[in-house]
Order: sequence, then structure tokens, then C-alpha cells
Amino acid sequence: MVKSHFWPQSVVWETTLRCNMRCLHCGSVAGDARPDELSTAEALDLCDQLAALDTETVILSGGETLLRDDWPQITERLIDHGILVGLITNGVVLDKDRKVLAELLRLYDGSRGGISLGISLDGLDQAHDEIRGIPGSFQQVLRCLKLTADNGLPAVVLTTVNGRNVADLRPLRDLIFELAPYAWQFQTCSVYGRMKERRDWLLTREQYIDLVQFLAENRRLRKENPRTDPADCIGYHGEFEADLRSEPWHGCHAGIRGIGIESNGNIKGCLSLLDPIFVEDNIRQHSLAEIWDRPGAFAYNREFEVSKLEGMCAGCEHGKACAAGCRGVAHSVTGSFYQAPFCMHGFGRQK
Repeated sequence: MVKSHFWPQSVVWETTLRCNMRCLHCGSVAGDARPDELSTAEALDLCDQLAALDTETVILSGGETLLRDDWPQITERLIDHGILVGLITNGVVLDKDRKVLAELLRLYDGSRGGISLGISLDGLDQAHDEIRGIPGSFQQVLRCLKLTADNGLPAVVLTTVNGRNVADLRPLRDLIFELAPYAWQFQTCSVYGRMKERRDWLLTREQYIDLVQFLAENRRLRKENPRTDPADCIGYHGEFEADLRSEPWHGCHAGIRGIGIESNGNIKGCLSLLDPIFVEDNIRQHSLAEIWDRPGAFAYNREFEVSKLEGMCAGCEHGKACAAGCRGVAHSVTGSFYQAPFCMHGFGRQK
């Protein structure tokens, strides 16, 4: 199959909004399931639609995706299509129920495809437990990471950085390096959902610069186990860019190479675009292919022009390629699609 420029290569799917935590930084305000979440039959049909569009990777998220009873069926259907599957979890279910581990190991079969597990860890014990709202949850995550390592199940640590936990990153590094997951991925907070009540947790310019320097330092120290991966909300053509990514940042992929799916079938360019204005359509109304190929879809990215750039992004020599960085962070923090609040190159231009 010949891929067009617009190709849903990577998908993040919120299979349920139900969650056993009430995290203070949660942009989705997860807790209760949506009243109209996809049925098992609808979810499996969506798996088939993703395969028909030649999707390569699907990340199953939440809420807590392991609270959905049919998560093994959804995972297996995707794997049977040859799609790589990642499951994001906060660790509570995995720590308490060994049947979940048994199912994960059954599904982990490199001959048919594969799965990996993303486990959220948001700082050292005090910060993590405060953010997650459950005493002892830090220790649960450590047990889960050891459990996956002992059973040969690939795991990545996921850390959302904010003002509450940014000071923990360096002391946390020794622990993560010792546990040796295959990757340690970082993202910054956007100002959606519960973070609207905690704008003081948004990183300062100085904290953001220190974070980028820390990530670059990590990648120089360890090339693998764990590899340090910055998410699309970090970096952008500054002096450390070559240390952050194997290829230079070349723009937000929402609606270009990526899709976000909400648990009720709403389709967005990226699941991090949490404002309802980003909903393109619903798979109960139109097929995924029809939504993806609709003229005018995902216009904020597909119809981007350099003249739309604002703030420190206006007039930037990297403007065409960068397109103001992560759409979700830009919109949630500045109210604009095309004005990055954090940018290493932009900060350098402002000196």
C-alpha cells in the first residue's frame, strides 16, 4: 500500500474514561466511564477499520484501560492485524490482580506482533502519591516495573512533568536507570481539565530549560535501557535538539500521521487535544476512513500556513517545519493554535 502524506500511522485510543485514580494533573478529568462508551462489538470493528487504514501502532489509554473488561479482546484483535499495541496503566490493577499479568504474557507474542506496557510514574514517593491521590501508589509502580522485568514484558516509564515534581527528576534517575525499562518518556502538562485549577504547576521558563537539559543529559548517559524519549511537547530546534531526537522536530502530527480516539467514538487528531472543538466526527456517524479523508478535516494542521504563527513563533526561521510545536500545549496555555509557550529556539531568540 502506498502511503499518502496523510496516514494514520499512530493512534492513541482512550478505551474508557473510567479510572481508579483522580490525578491532580489529569486533563481528561478521568473517573467515571462515559455513558456512551463503545461496546465490545463497536470496539472490535474499530480495530478492523484501523487495520484497513494500515495503522502501525495503537496505544490503549484511559482513564485506566485495564478496567475495561474486554481489553484483552481489543488488544488481541489489534495484534492479529499485525499492529503494535501499547497499554498505558497507573499500575493499580496490575499490582493487585495477577490474572492481568497472565493475560499480558499470553498476548505478548513476537511472532504475531507485540505489546508493551506504559506505566505512569510522576516523581518520588511523596510527589507521586500526592499527584495520584493514593498513598502507596509509588511503591505499586515500583512493584509493577519489577514484575514486568522479571517476566520479560517490555515496559516504558511515563512521567508527566510539572512544577510539583520537576525537582524529583535527577534523584529519580538513579532508580529508573537501575530498574532499566526499555524507555523513559517525558511530557509536560497542558492546561486542560484538573490542571486549570493548578496553573501554578505549569513549568516556568527556567524549569522548562532545565528539563530539556536534563533530557539531553540522560540521552548522552544512556542510549538504551532506558532510552530517554521526549514527547512532542518538548524541544524545538534549540541547541539541544540533536541530543533530544534522532531526527529534528518537524511539526505536530495530529491529523497528519496520528489520530486520537475517545471512548465514545469521537475522533480527534490527537488525544491530547482535549477541547471539544477538536472533535472531527464520531465513528457511529461515519467510518474512520470517511472521517480521515473528509475535505477540510484536521484543518488546524492540514491547512497550516506560516502566516498564522503568533507570539515568539512569528517570523521564526523554523516556522514552516515546526508549526508552533505541540498543538495541545499551545492551545491550552495560550488559547492559540499557533503560539508555542515553550520553545528552546524561541527562548534563544528572545535573549
